[in-house]
This record gives sequence, structure tokens and C-alpha cells, in this order.
Amino acid sequence: MYNIFNNPEQQEKFEQEGFTTLPALLNETEIDELKAIYLQYTQGNVKNSIYGMYVSIDEADERKKLEMMKSIQQFLKPKLSKYLHNIKCHLGAFLVKVPNPNSYTYPHQDWLFVDNNAPELFSATIWVSLEDIDIQTGSLGFIKGSHNFLNNIVGSPSPEITTATMGHEALLLSYLTFPPVKKGDALIFNNKTVHAAFPNTTQKQRIAVGIGVTPEPATLYHYHLNPKNSKKIYKLTVDEAFFYTYGNDSLRKCYYQKELPKHTQLVDELDYNPVLFSKDEIENKIIENGNTKNNLPIENLFGNISLKDKLKFAFGYYLRKLKN
Repeated sequence: MYNIFNNPEQQEKFEQEGFTTLPALLNETEIDELKAIYLQYTQGNVKNSIYGMYVSIDEADERKKLEMMKSIQQFLKPKLSKYLHNIKCHLGAFLVKVPNPNSYTYPHQDWLFVDNNAPELFSATIWVSLEDIDIQTGSLGFIKGSHNFLNNIVGSPSPEITTATMGHEALLLSYLTFPPVKKGDALIFNNKTVHAAFPNTTQKQRIAVGIGVTPEPATLYHYHLNPKNSKKIYKLTVDEAFFYTYGNDSLRKCYYQKELPKHTQLVDELDYNPVLFSKDEIENKIIENGNTKNNLPIENLFGNISLKDKLKFAFGYYLRKLKN
């Protein structure tokens, strides 16, 4: 794996566990400046999606998305050299968890943005909290080592693409590790590392920002399920416009319209046969990688999803299981 950390201990933890902390990446003044940008574009009037939070790249207005993305990148990039080297950045979004006792961010892996056949490469997210947070506020939790034992291609769209976390949400939530996070701290995690968050049960928004990084030599790719054959996935190179044009919802539209996303070029069509695990199998993998039960109550899971959507997702999931 490419070495991008100035501190060898952080590099080792990132490689072994799939995540590590970058303490005090931002100071109080910088936090206030980022909050001002968030309020400038949203006035704080945002809602959680069915994925348990507001993500600014899901905004319908492409100009607004682009301006927020550029503002976040310009702000964060110069700060990263404190901890990292030989990287390049992509994406950039506000990630806001609005108070709601039912809004789980379900255990998942993020999209992969590098060549899946190059084991030395990875894509990662740097997630910076603009608040002092804890589990009740919606802090991120991780399954240690999951980037290694759940090593499938992770692509779009969701939930149409079958992933190894599907059907194991409650189990994965019960094994999450929550690194302590103070205002201005950052978490960096491999996009293949399973992560999630419990609902924000406080009275205050949990405001964070995220930016994507890869080793500097990496070519940026996106993987998009073939709408005509769920056992095939497109490998696409992407240009910068892709990142402010598409979120998951717009990529779902491409999928159902049987169109390739714009600002991409088709490089290859790959077999998509993800390695899936039974409950016992995945739990054994979780324990083998040093994860332990967190004993947190899991209440009203999927309570933020309508019955209609639950039935639709469940039907699609079991149909794909039959096909696979």
C-alpha cells in the first residue's frame, strides 16, 4: 500500500484497521469559517435523506454543489500536509446529521475510486467534525479490518448493486468501534472500510465536512453496475465534472435510463460476483479482526424508511440474491 502518512504509526494503523485519527486538523477560527460556508449555502435548512444524513453532493443544483465542493477543497487541501504527503483530492461535501431518533447511517462501504486490481492503491475519505461529538450526536463508527475481508468492488447505484453489508446491518452496528472525536479532529478511512453512525438524538446538528483522497499517481475511476446484466459492472474513468454532477440519486437515474453517466469514459466491463457471507461467516471475520461487541441499543432500525421503500428494497435485495 502506498505510504501517504508522515507518521509511520498512523500509516500502520490505517493499513491494519482501515482508519485512523488526524487530531486537531482545524483550529477554532477555521472551524467557524467552514461553518459560515455551510450556512451561506444552506442557511442550516437541511434534511436527512434515507441514508441518515444530508450530503451536499446530493443537491440538485449543480452550480451550488460545485461551489461548495470547491470551497471545501480550497479550504482543506493546504491543511492536509500536516499529516499526509503524495496525495491528490477529489469530491468535497458537507455531511450533516440532523436530530432524528430514527436516522441511522447504515453500515456500508463507500464507492471505490481507484483501480481495484492494483492492491497498492486505495481511495479514502477524510471526515472532519466541526463539533465536539459522541455516539449520541452521530459520530462515525468502524469495523476494524473490514477493508481487507470485504474486498469487493464498491460501485453505484445503491441499493441496486448487491454489497456484502446488505442484510447484516444490525450485526455490523453491534460491533462498531467509535474513535473519540473532538471539534476539528479528522478521521481518515479507506473507502472499503465499513462505517456507520447511530441517530443524532441531541437537539443540535452534527456538522462535518468530507473530502476524498488517493495516492497522487492513482487514476480516478468509478464503477457503475450494468443495467442490463447485474453480473457485470462498468469500469469508468472520470473527470472533475463527474464529481459535482452526480450523487447516488442521479446515478440511479442513469441506471434506470440505461445510460452511462456523463463525464466518464468506458474502460472495461468487469465480472461482478461479490463475495457474500452468511451471518456466522461475517461475524467470524469481524471477531478475527479484533472487533468486539459495543453493547449499544439498536432501536427502530430502518424507522426512517417508508414501508413502501422497505418492501421495494427487500424485494430487490432478495431478487438479486436469487440471481447471484
